[in-house]
Amino acid sequence: MAMIIAVGVLPPQQFAIFSLLTLISTTSVGLVRASLTRPALFLLRTDPDARVPFRYGLTASVAIAVLSIPLVWALGVRSLEPLALVTATFGLPVFYDWLRSRFIAADRRWHAALGDAVRLLALGPVVLLQFGDLQFDAAGLQAIVAATAGLSAIVLWSRLWTIRITCWTPFRAYRHQAHLQFLEFTVGQLNSTIPMFVLGGLGASQLVGGFRFAQTLLGPMNLIFAATSANFVADGATRDSHRSTASLLQRGRQLSTRLIVMSAIVVAGIVLTVRLLGINPSGVQSSALQVGVLLVGLVAISSGWAGIQGVTLRLLGHHALVTTTRALLVGASWIGFFIGFVLGGVDASLVAGFATSAVCYPLILGIPAARRLRMIAIQEPTPPPLVDRPTESRATSVPNDTREADRRPIDD
Repeated sequence: MAMIIAVGVLPPQQFAIFSLLTLISTTSVGLVRASLTRPALFLLRTDPDARVPFRYGLTASVAIAVLSIPLVWALGVRSLEPLALVTATFGLPVFYDWLRSRFIAADRRWHAALGDAVRLLALGPVVLLQFGDLQFDAAGLQAIVAATAGLSAIVLWSRLWTIRITCWTPFRAYRHQAHLQFLEFTVGQLNSTIPMFVLGGLGASQLVGGFRFAQTLLGPMNLIFAATSANFVADGATRDSHRSTASLLQRGRQLSTRLIVMSAIVVAGIVLTVRLLGINPSGVQSSALQVGVLLVGLVAISSGWAGIQGVTLRLLGHHALVTTTRALLVGASWIGFFIGFVLGGVDASLVAGFATSAVCYPLILGIPAARRLRMIAIQEPTPPPLVDRPTESRATSVPNDTREADRRPIDD
C-alpha cells in the first residue's frame, strides 16, 4: 500500500528514492528475522524457553537505525533534518517485527494480525492527503510509513504483559542455525532482485518489461506463499497438533499440494487471459508478457513446493541441508543467466535464468528434501535432535534438567 501511495504523491525522482529506501527497510527486517527471530521460533519446537528477549529486539532495532545512516545519505537524503528523521524511524519496523514474533511464539497470532491491521489503517489518512495540496518527499513519506510500524508496536506493547517471560535460551544455543538462515536469506536476494536490476541496466528489452510486470501480477501469490510458510512455522513450533514428526510431515505434504494446485490455476488463468485479450500493458508486447508470466509462474510453482519442504526440514533441525541446497540453486540460476547472456544477450539471459530456476528448485531443493523427509518418516517416530551435528551447540545437546544454567532471567 505504501508504494501505491508513493505513486500518487511523489514526483518520479523522489519515487525512485522512496523505492530504494523501502527496499533497504524491508531487507533490514528480513535480515533480522532470518538471523534472530525465525531461528528462535524453529528452536521453540523443542525448547519452550526459545523466546527472543526485549534487549535483543532493542539492540537489533538500534543497530539497523545506525547502519542505515550512510545508506540513506548515499541515496541523496543529505539535509540534516530529513536524514535524522528517516534514520530515527528506520528501526521501528524491526522492533515491531520483534514484537510480532513474540506474540507468534506465544501462539497469539490474532495480536500480530491486529498490529498489521493498525498499521494498514494508519496509512489511510495519507491516502486522503494526496488529494490535497500537501507536498511529500521521499524522506518524509518513508518516515511516515516507518512511524505506522511504531504505532502498531505501541498497540502490541500494551498487551505484552500477557505473555511476560522470565527465562530465555541465550542466542549461543541457536547461533549456528541463525548463521545458516542468515546465509540463506542473503543468498536468496541474489536470485530474487539482483538479476532484474543488472539485466535491466544492460539494455532496453521487451522481455525485461514483461518479466517485471509478470512479477507484479504474481505478487499476491508470493504473499500467499509467505503467509502459508509463516503459519506452518508457527504451527510446527507452537501447536500440539504438529508436535509429532508424522503429523508435521503430513501437514507439509498437504500444504505443498495446495500451493502447487493454486499456483498452476493462477498462472494458467493469467496466461490465457493475456493471450485471449492481447493485453499490452505500458507498451509491453503481449507475447513478452506471456513468456514472463509463464516462466515467473513456473518458478513460483516449483519454489512454493520446495519451500514448504525446506521449512519442514528446518522444523526438524536439518538446517545445513536447506542452506546448502539453496546456495547450489542460486549458483545454478546464475550460471543459467550468464550462459544465456553470452549466447543471446538480455532476452536469452532472462529466459535461461528463470527456466533454470524453475527446473532446479525441484531437482536441487525439493527432491532431496522430500527424500530426506521420507527417511525421517521411517527412522524418526519423534522429532530429531535440534541440530545436524551434536557438536554444533553444546547448549542444545544436554538434558533439559541441566540446561537451567544456560537460561537467563530477564526483565521486560
